[in-house]
Amino acid sequence: MKGVAFTIKLFENILKATIIGILFCMVILVFSNVIARYFFHSAITWADKIARFLFIWLTFLGTALALHQGLHIGMDVLTSRLSVRKKNVVEIAGFIFILAFLLVVWLLFSFVVVKVNLGYKAPGSGLPIVLVYFIGPIASFFMIGFSIGHVIHLIKNLKA
Repeated sequence: MKGVAFTIKLFENILKATIIGILFCMVILVFSNVIARYFFHSAITWADKIARFLFIWLTFLGTALALHQGLHIGMDVLTSRLSVRKKNVVEIAGFIFILAFLLVVWLLFSFVVVKVNLGYKAPGSGLPIVLVYFIGPIASFFMIGFSIGHVIHLIKNLKA
């Protein structure tokens, strides 16, 4: 069990560091572009494109972190009236639905989108567009890991 907790904590720390790094890069890019426009009357043409791509990555990675921390909007009208044991069973069922969705729809679809866009370059920046779409499988990987960790934790709570 300690190995699972260590792995989940490692995932969380990697995700947090990546999100901080992306946010820092976005601030530098946008600020540099503002300075260039104001002082030099010339924009850095690729900066806003890269910032947009980073924002997409930030959104997907933030979604994975929010799943782990339980920050997504949820309705607890039913579960607030259940016992702790029944609430754990409902949460396990919810995470199994999340896992099914991620494995069947998200992960398969993401790899198809990545494969289709392998040869294309983004206009303005010249970066391979697949770099933008590759966040789907990466975010799926983190969400699957977090969901499995939560299921293991909830099952352990059921046995106790």
